[in-house]
Amino acid sequence: MPDLEFTLAGKADNADLRRLLQENPFPGHIQVTLEREPNFFLAAPLEGDEHQTVIVRERTTRRIVVMVSRAVRKVYLNGQIRSLGYLSQLRITQGYRALPRMIIRVSQMLEELDRLSDTHLYLVSIIEDNLPARKFLTSGLPNMATLRAFARYHTLALYTRRKRLPHPLPRNLRLVQGSVETLPQILKCLERSGRRYQLAPRWTEKTLCHPEHTPGLRPHDFWLVCDADTVVGCAALWDQSSVKQTVVRNYTGWMGTFRPMINSFSWLLGTPKLPAPNEPFRFGYLSHLAADSDNPVVFSALIRQIYCLAVARQDSYLMLGLAEDHPHFMIARREYPHIDYPSQLYLAGWFEIDPQLAMLDNRPVGIEAGVL
Repeated sequence: MPDLEFTLAGKADNADLRRLLQENPFPGHIQVTLEREPNFFLAAPLEGDEHQTVIVRERTTRRIVVMVSRAVRKVYLNGQIRSLGYLSQLRITQGYRALPRMIIRVSQMLEELDRLSDTHLYLVSIIEDNLPARKFLTSGLPNMATLRAFARYHTLALYTRRKRLPHPLPRNLRLVQGSVETLPQILKCLERSGRRYQLAPRWTEKTLCHPEHTPGLRPHDFWLVCDADTVVGCAALWDQSSVKQTVVRNYTGWMGTFRPMINSFSWLLGTPKLPAPNEPFRFGYLSHLAADSDNPVVFSALIRQIYCLAVARQDSYLMLGLAEDHPHFMIARREYPHIDYPSQLYLAGWFEIDPQLAMLDNRPVGIEAGVL
């Protein structure tokens, strides 16, 4: 193995971490990078209150060749508040050969962090088409975390080129914009909903609409469905571009050839225009979606309102993440033209992962895309 240094990232590593994200696009006809400008660490609290990033440097060149992040946040498991870890952002420098024993050493560092934590259960999300990563991480190598398939998750990139009429509500319900004064009611609605789902994040007055924990999310970004003075449903349009960006780095194959033509006919097709290379996609998250009793009328009104706001803001896409067993998944998928990015969710751990999985009941999965 090359002469390498395995450490936890600190503030001094900010520039090198950002460079690693910028210079290593995901392959495909549209090559994109998932970046964290202007500071890598500003986006870390999105993933959890506790956060570390393991980095591997070459001693001779001092470049970072591998990174992976670990975070811990409070979620609802079987209706109870528990800690859940999240393993993400595995990046390997383009063209660098990451040897299995190098990844095993990184896994051992993560295990050491796990021993000091109050959680031993982790979420891992892998794009469904990334078969090499799925095969390697589930191969059962010694000293690696054990991964067990948990659920299929879909990130729907809804096209926002066409206006739509508001979705009607019954007379006893009204749609209102959120405010600082409504935050306590929003929190109660999110808690009622979160307890009905597995892995839904737990929000508090110290984390919701806090500039560190939810950068870019403000009370008036919420829209609420109210029955008299009670909030029975909520959703928000969350713009995270101040700390996280998806940037197009290149188009390959037919996409590179026909991008100008696709953009010329986008108004007719109702599809977004494709950004030029080195420009970011403009999108927001449809986040914090909740409805008492999973009322489909409330859900439809909320998604339509947030969709219309994204259209008015001239976003290219509205991102909505739902697990396949979510009661509203098929409604959203059917009503709005979109691109579907399916992922496989795993639960992982270094200690007795199977007994922990056996304890989970059959509540639908309620993971929030905005914190992945």
